[in-house]
Amino acid sequence: MIIGEIRLAQSQVTVRDLALRDISGVIRFKSDGSIENASFQAVDRSIRFTAMPTGQGLTLNFEGLGWRPFGAVSSFDSLQASGLLQKDKLLIQHFDTIFLGGVFKGSLIFDWRNGLVFAGDTTLSRLDCRKVSATFAPSLKLEGDLAGALHFSAAGDNWENVWQGIEATLDAEITGGTLFGVDLGEAARRGAGSVVRAGSTKFERLQAMLMINAHQIRGSDIQMRAGLMTASGEFVASREGQIDGSVKVNIQTTATSMSVPLAVSGVLPDLAVSGRK
Repeated sequence: MIIGEIRLAQSQVTVRDLALRDISGVIRFKSDGSIENASFQAVDRSIRFTAMPTGQGLTLNFEGLGWRPFGAVSSFDSLQASGLLQKDKLLIQHFDTIFLGGVFKGSLIFDWRNGLVFAGDTTLSRLDCRKVSATFAPSLKLEGDLAGALHFSAAGDNWENVWQGIEATLDAEITGGTLFGVDLGEAARRGAGSVVRAGSTKFERLQAMLMINAHQIRGSDIQMRAGLMTASGEFVASREGQIDGSVKVNIQTTATSMSVPLAVSGVLPDLAVSGRK
Protein backbone atom coordinates (compact mmCIF):
# COMPACT_ATOMS: atom_id res chain seq x y z
CA MET A 1 0.00 0.00 0.00
CA ILE A 2 1.27 3.44 -0.94
CA ILE A 3 0.40 6.28 1.42
CA GLY A 4 -0.58 9.38 -0.53
CA GLU A 5 -1.09 11.77 2.37
CA ILE A 6 -1.31 12.04 6.12
CA ARG A 7 -3.71 14.47 7.77
CA LEU A 8 -2.94 16.03 11.13
CA ALA A 9 -5.31 17.75 13.57
CA GLN A 10 -4.78 19.72 16.80
CA SER A 11 -1.02 19.49 16.39
CA GLN A 12 1.78 21.67 17.69
CA VAL A 13 4.94 23.02 16.05
CA THR A 14 7.64 23.81 18.62
CA VAL A 15 11.03 25.49 18.52
CA ARG A 16 12.52 25.02 21.97
CA ASP A 17 9.78 26.35 24.27
CA LEU A 18 8.02 28.51 21.65
CA ALA A 19 5.04 26.79 20.03
CA LEU A 20 2.38 27.19 17.37
CA ARG A 21 -0.62 25.36 18.80
CA ASP A 22 -3.89 24.01 17.38
CA ILE A 23 -2.39 23.40 13.96
CA SER A 24 -3.99 21.10 11.39
CA GLY A 25 -2.61 20.12 8.02
CA VAL A 26 -1.75 17.65 5.29
CA ILE A 27 1.57 15.98 4.43
CA ARG A 28 1.64 14.70 0.83
CA PHE A 29 3.94 11.96 -0.44
CA LYS A 30 5.40 11.09 -3.83
CA SER A 31 5.03 7.63 -5.33
CA ASP A 32 8.53 6.71 -4.07
CA GLY A 33 7.49 7.51 -0.49
CA SER A 34 9.37 10.79 -0.15
CA ILE A 35 7.58 13.93 1.00
CA GLU A 36 6.26 16.11 -1.83
CA ASN A 37 4.96 19.02 0.23
CA ALA A 38 2.91 19.90 3.28
CA SER A 39 0.40 22.56 4.21
CA PHE A 40 -0.80 23.65 7.64
CA GLN A 41 -3.12 26.21 9.18
CA ALA A 42 -4.29 27.34 12.60
CA VAL A 43 -7.77 26.39 13.73
CA ASP A 44 -8.90 30.00 13.42
CA ARG A 45 -7.11 30.29 10.02
CA SER A 46 -5.18 33.31 11.24
CA ILE A 47 -1.94 31.72 9.96
CA ARG A 48 -1.33 29.30 7.10
CA PHE A 49 1.94 27.96 5.76
CA THR A 50 3.27 25.48 3.22
CA ALA A 51 6.53 23.51 3.26
CA MET A 52 8.45 21.85 0.44
CA PRO A 53 11.68 19.83 0.77
CA THR A 54 14.78 21.04 -1.08
CA GLY A 55 18.46 20.19 -0.93
CA GLN A 56 19.03 23.04 1.55
CA GLY A 57 16.07 22.38 3.84
CA LEU A 58 12.34 23.08 3.85
CA THR A 59 11.22 26.12 1.90
CA LEU A 60 8.33 27.81 3.68
CA ASN A 61 5.64 30.25 2.62
CA PHE A 62 3.38 31.95 5.16
CA GLU A 63 0.12 33.85 4.95
CA GLY A 64 -1.55 35.46 7.94
CA LEU A 65 -4.64 37.49 8.64
CA GLY A 66 -5.25 38.94 12.09
CA TRP A 67 -2.52 36.67 13.50
CA ARG A 68 -1.42 37.30 17.08
CA PRO A 69 1.73 35.15 17.49
CA PHE A 70 2.74 33.60 20.78
CA GLY A 71 0.51 35.83 22.89
CA ALA A 72 1.82 39.08 21.39
CA VAL A 73 0.14 42.29 22.51
CA SER A 74 -0.74 43.26 18.91
CA SER A 75 -1.78 41.26 15.88
CA PHE A 76 -0.52 41.33 12.31
CA ASP A 77 -3.41 42.62 10.22
CA SER A 78 -1.95 40.76 7.24
CA LEU A 79 1.27 38.85 6.69
CA GLN A 80 3.16 37.31 3.79
CA ALA A 81 6.55 35.70 4.29
CA SER A 82 8.93 33.19 2.73
CA GLY A 83 11.83 31.37 4.30
CA LEU A 84 14.00 28.32 4.73
CA LEU A 85 13.90 25.90 7.67
CA GLN A 86 17.03 23.93 8.51
CA LYS A 87 17.75 21.68 11.46
CA ASP A 88 19.27 24.44 13.57
CA LYS A 89 17.79 27.67 12.23
CA LEU A 90 14.92 29.38 10.47
CA LEU A 91 15.67 32.04 7.89
CA ILE A 92 12.79 34.36 7.01
CA GLN A 93 14.25 35.74 3.80
CA HIS A 94 11.43 38.21 3.28
CA PHE A 95 8.31 39.26 5.14
CA ASP A 96 5.76 41.97 4.42
CA THR A 97 3.11 42.75 7.00
CA ILE A 98 0.59 45.40 7.99
CA PHE A 99 1.25 46.06 11.66
CA LEU A 100 0.23 48.90 13.99
CA GLY A 101 -1.45 50.71 11.11
CA GLY A 102 1.57 50.68 8.78
CA VAL A 103 3.84 48.49 6.69
CA PHE A 104 6.65 46.43 8.21
CA LYS A 105 9.11 44.63 5.86
CA GLY A 106 12.40 42.84 6.16
CA SER A 107 14.23 39.63 6.99
CA LEU A 108 14.64 37.61 10.19
CA ILE A 109 16.75 34.78 11.53
CA PHE A 110 16.03 32.37 14.39
CA ASP A 111 19.06 30.24 15.31
CA TRP A 112 19.08 27.58 18.05
CA ARG A 113 22.43 25.86 17.51
CA ASN A 114 23.91 27.24 20.75
CA GLY A 115 21.14 28.70 22.87
CA LEU A 116 18.76 30.99 21.01
CA VAL A 117 19.56 33.87 18.68
CA PHE A 118 16.98 36.18 17.11
CA ALA A 119 17.91 39.00 14.72
CA GLY A 120 16.36 41.09 11.98
CA ASP A 121 16.83 43.90 9.47
CA THR A 122 13.56 45.68 8.76
CA THR A 123 12.01 48.85 7.39
CA LEU A 124 8.94 50.65 8.67
CA SER A 125 6.56 52.99 6.86
CA ARG A 126 3.42 54.83 7.95
CA LEU A 127 3.13 53.15 11.36
CA ASP A 128 0.57 54.94 13.54
CA CYS A 129 2.48 56.45 16.47
CA ARG A 130 -0.62 56.31 18.66
CA LYS A 131 -0.72 52.52 18.23
CA VAL A 132 3.05 52.19 18.60
CA SER A 133 3.16 54.14 21.86
CA ALA A 134 0.04 52.42 23.22
CA THR A 135 1.69 49.04 22.59
CA PHE A 136 5.26 49.69 23.73
CA ALA A 137 5.14 52.85 25.90
CA PRO A 138 1.59 53.60 27.12
CA SER A 139 2.74 56.64 29.11
CA LEU A 140 4.10 58.32 25.98
CA LYS A 141 1.45 60.25 24.05
CA LEU A 142 2.62 60.72 20.49
CA GLU A 143 0.86 61.12 17.16
CA GLY A 144 2.14 60.98 13.58
CA ASP A 145 3.33 58.57 10.90
CA LEU A 146 6.48 56.63 11.76
CA ALA A 147 8.99 55.42 9.16
CA GLY A 148 12.55 54.20 9.45
CA ALA A 149 15.05 51.36 9.47
CA LEU A 150 15.08 48.96 12.44
CA HIS A 151 17.93 46.55 13.15
CA PHE A 152 17.80 44.26 16.18
CA SER A 153 19.40 41.19 17.74
CA ALA A 154 19.05 39.17 20.91
CA ALA A 155 20.39 35.99 22.44
CA GLY A 156 19.57 33.85 25.47
CA ASP A 157 19.08 30.40 26.90
CA ASN A 158 15.29 30.62 26.54
CA TRP A 159 12.77 32.82 24.76
CA GLU A 160 12.03 34.91 27.86
CA ASN A 161 15.70 35.85 28.10
CA VAL A 162 15.77 36.58 24.37
CA TRP A 163 12.85 39.02 24.55
CA GLN A 164 14.36 40.74 27.60
CA GLY A 165 17.78 41.00 25.96
CA ILE A 166 16.86 42.61 22.64
CA GLU A 167 19.16 45.38 21.50
CA ALA A 168 18.03 47.55 18.60
CA THR A 169 18.77 50.67 16.59
CA LEU A 170 15.99 52.62 14.92
CA ASP A 171 16.73 55.39 12.43
CA ALA A 172 13.31 57.02 12.80
CA GLU A 173 11.35 59.74 11.08
CA ILE A 174 7.90 60.93 12.19
CA THR A 175 5.85 63.24 9.98
CA GLY A 176 2.70 65.23 10.73
CA GLY A 177 3.03 64.62 14.43
CA THR A 178 2.22 65.92 17.89
CA LEU A 179 4.22 65.25 21.06
CA PHE A 180 2.01 65.61 24.13
CA GLY A 181 3.29 66.57 27.56
CA VAL A 182 5.88 69.17 26.47
CA ASP A 183 5.54 72.59 24.83
CA LEU A 184 8.94 73.47 23.42
CA GLY A 185 7.76 76.66 21.75
CA GLU A 186 6.29 78.12 24.93
CA ALA A 187 9.38 77.16 26.96
CA ALA A 188 11.63 78.84 24.38
CA ARG A 189 9.56 82.03 24.44
CA ARG A 190 9.70 82.23 28.24
CA GLY A 191 13.47 81.73 28.19
CA ALA A 192 16.04 81.06 30.90
CA GLY A 193 14.79 80.19 34.37
CA SER A 194 11.25 79.33 33.28
CA VAL A 195 9.56 75.97 33.75
CA VAL A 196 6.72 74.78 31.50
CA ARG A 197 4.70 71.70 32.34
CA ALA A 198 2.16 69.90 30.14
CA GLY A 199 1.10 71.28 26.76
CA SER A 200 2.01 69.84 23.37
CA THR A 201 4.35 70.40 20.44
CA LYS A 202 3.12 69.97 16.89
CA PHE A 203 5.71 69.35 14.19
CA GLU A 204 5.99 68.65 10.49
CA ARG A 205 8.99 66.36 10.80
CA LEU A 206 10.95 64.71 13.62
CA GLN A 207 14.07 62.64 13.02
CA ALA A 208 16.13 60.73 15.58
CA MET A 209 18.53 57.84 15.98
CA LEU A 210 17.34 55.54 18.79
CA MET A 211 19.49 52.99 20.62
CA ILE A 212 17.28 50.54 22.51
CA ASN A 213 18.06 47.88 25.09
CA ALA A 214 16.34 46.30 28.08
CA HIS A 215 17.33 49.15 30.40
CA GLN A 216 16.94 52.34 28.40
CA ILE A 217 16.32 54.14 25.14
CA ARG A 218 18.90 56.69 24.07
CA GLY A 219 17.95 59.22 21.42
CA SER A 220 20.58 61.20 19.52
CA ASP A 221 20.80 63.40 16.43
CA ILE A 222 17.27 64.66 17.07
CA GLN A 223 16.07 67.16 14.48
CA MET A 224 12.60 68.69 14.60
CA ARG A 225 10.89 71.16 12.27
CA ALA A 226 7.70 72.89 13.39
CA GLY A 227 6.76 75.92 11.33
CA LEU A 228 9.13 78.78 12.25
CA MET A 229 10.71 76.65 14.97
CA THR A 230 13.47 74.06 14.65
CA ALA A 231 14.97 72.01 17.45
CA SER A 232 17.87 69.64 17.95
CA GLY A 233 18.94 67.56 20.91
CA GLU A 234 19.23 64.24 22.67
CA PHE A 235 17.63 62.28 25.50
CA VAL A 236 17.84 59.18 27.66
CA ALA A 237 14.68 57.34 28.79
CA SER A 238 14.88 54.64 31.45
CA ARG A 239 12.74 51.54 31.57
CA GLU A 240 10.72 53.19 34.35
CA GLY A 241 9.94 56.21 32.15
CA GLN A 242 12.47 58.65 33.63
CA ILE A 243 13.39 61.20 30.96
CA ASP A 244 16.52 63.36 30.88
CA GLY A 245 17.10 65.39 27.75
CA SER A 246 18.53 68.58 26.33
CA VAL A 247 17.14 70.55 23.41
CA LYS A 248 18.26 73.64 21.55
CA VAL A 249 15.29 75.51 20.07
CA ASN A 250 15.65 78.05 17.28
CA ILE A 251 12.78 80.36 16.31
CA GLN A 252 13.23 82.35 13.13
CA THR A 253 10.88 85.10 11.93
CA THR A 254 11.28 87.74 9.23
CA ALA A 255 12.25 90.28 11.91
CA THR A 256 14.01 88.35 14.66
CA SER A 257 15.68 85.08 15.54
CA MET A 258 16.32 83.44 18.89
CA SER A 259 18.14 80.36 20.11
CA VAL A 260 17.25 78.91 23.51
CA PRO A 261 18.76 75.86 25.29
CA LEU A 262 16.18 73.79 27.19
CA ALA A 263 16.21 70.82 29.54
CA VAL A 264 13.48 68.18 29.53
CA SER A 265 13.02 66.03 32.63
CA GLY A 266 10.48 64.03 34.58
CA VAL A 267 8.75 60.69 34.54
CA LEU A 268 6.29 59.96 31.76
CA PRO A 269 3.69 61.29 31.32
CA ASP A 270 4.59 64.18 33.70
CA LEU A 271 7.40 66.14 32.05
CA ALA A 272 8.79 69.62 32.57
CA VAL A 273 10.72 71.81 30.17
CA SER A 274 13.02 74.39 31.75
CA GLY A 275 14.99 77.22 30.14
CA ARG A 276 18.75 77.14 30.63
CA LYS A 277 21.04 80.12 30.85
